[in-house]
Amino acid sequence: LCMRPLRPVYLAAQAITPFIGRGSPHFITEGHPDFGVKENPTLEDHIVTVVRQLLHDNNLDPGLIQRGYIGNFAGELFSKQGFLGAMLARADARLAGIGCARVEAACASGGVGIVNAMESIQAGLDVVLVVGARSCGHASSFTQPSSDTVLLRAKVDCLYPVMAMHGTPSSS
Repeated sequence: LCMRPLRPVYLAAQAITPFIGRGSPHFITEGHPDFGVKENPTLEDHIVTVVRQLLHDNNLDPGLIQRGYIGNFAGELFSKQGFLGAMLARADARLAGIGCARVEAACASGGVGIVNAMESIQAGLDVVLVVGARSCGHASSFTQPSSDTVLLRAKVDCLYPVMAMHGTPSSS
């Protein structure tokens, strides 16, 4: 059985944060000139940055966004934060009060966010924000995340679109 969309869905905009991890000159670790002065951005910082970048670069009105999804695997384990949907409101106060949720499906979490956005549009919403955000490293449920938690990225591209909408691509 195949879901046949009743309403067209378009990926209207995208943004991506740069990779920050081992090998990146921006990753602050012992020996880096900023070690002890600055800290690496958190997963939440990346989510806020990428959403603000998306809104600014595409001149988008956040008041049009009706729902938000964050696709993330094990946020509570790697960044000590499981309720990432609330991070969207940190990017812009106009996103406070819309329905936001974190969805999880291991490495397919961003894809599940896209599916949820498509279903929301099929249910009648017009503009949905999706953020694929990940922090990867070594951690277990019995220990604190280690200093090897190095890959921080909030990503929105072909795999993790940020904005999905109903209508024609030129009707925004």
